[in-house]
Amino acid sequence: MPLRKLFGLLPLVLASVLGAAPPKVSICVPVYNEEPYVAAALDSALNQTLEDIEVVCVDDGSTDGSLAILKKYAAKDPRIRILENGKNRGLLYARMRSILASTGEYVLCLDSDDELFLDIARLAYEKAKETGAEVVFFESERVLPDGRLEPPAPWMPRMENFSGRRPGSELLDGLVEQRMTWNLCFKLWDGNLIRSAYRELRPLAESHHIVTAEDLLVFWQAARWADGYAILPAVGYRYRLGRGLVARDSSLDSQKKYLTDISTVIGEIFAGESTAAGRRRAALVLRMGEGNVFRRVSALPARDGRQAFRDYLAAFPPDIARDVERVMERYDPRWYGSWRAAKILGK
Repeated sequence: MPLRKLFGLLPLVLASVLGAAPPKVSICVPVYNEEPYVAAALDSALNQTLEDIEVVCVDDGSTDGSLAILKKYAAKDPRIRILENGKNRGLLYARMRSILASTGEYVLCLDSDDELFLDIARLAYEKAKETGAEVVFFESERVLPDGRLEPPAPWMPRMENFSGRRPGSELLDGLVEQRMTWNLCFKLWDGNLIRSAYRELRPLAESHHIVTAEDLLVFWQAARWADGYAILPAVGYRYRLGRGLVARDSSLDSQKKYLTDISTVIGEIFAGESTAAGRRRAALVLRMGEGNVFRRVSALPARDGRQAFRDYLAAFPPDIARDVERVMERYDPRWYGSWRAAKILGK
């Protein structure tokens, strides 16, 4: 048995030694200033038709009434556990702490401004046991700020061809070939697998305050180790667009923070890819979001934008960075020309 899986079994062994059978599913909820929404998220977790669950919440230094709501719910239902960070440490750290504290056989991730459909824990758990999959994909209902629903994601029907016991590299290929989602929240994860991924990322989570793209980083880490995955053709998650902290904050500091996080995540992913095939795969996946990055970079004040783009390029290996630079030149020739001129002049 690989060493990572032995470490992943520790929470289950400890639960057994202490005389408590681990729950079938842990629902892990990072919380930061989501007072208007967190009660609905908790209700959706606690009302699951699969009752053999635990709900592990981490309050990430909330300054509103979120923590009080968590404590109110925990006083009524012993399946809720609350951990407090004391100060804001970022989504990567908060979600990591909730998952490493979990003891469930499987893990569902739930953002505190979203909700789970009430049957999804049972359906996904049964699918995992039936197939032996370490990752079970299911569909999400994407709700726009005005209440309208987005059309279903196009990747799920095509992903059925990827189901089964396959190496994790093929799952990563699916990110590019099927345009599938890397969100952590629309999947049921084998507990050993996802806890092992977070242990590998713990030094980064403890040293960096990362909010954006943390799900891509963890998905990449976990998917490389997965050797079986399945598709559950069911809607299981209500994803509310425009509610999260990043979406609500359009300030200059927030935009710069977004780009800093993206650059950090890209650098971390490439640092873990030692093969040419792995680097090519990473380049294809990471460049899927280039348009969003370029748009934010070119909208920043000139000096901030130039520095953000330099940092972004520096996260890629030199040969890939040159390709990224050429794409930016085609995307916004005028901005790119001013960036090149400033670079030549040392500004």
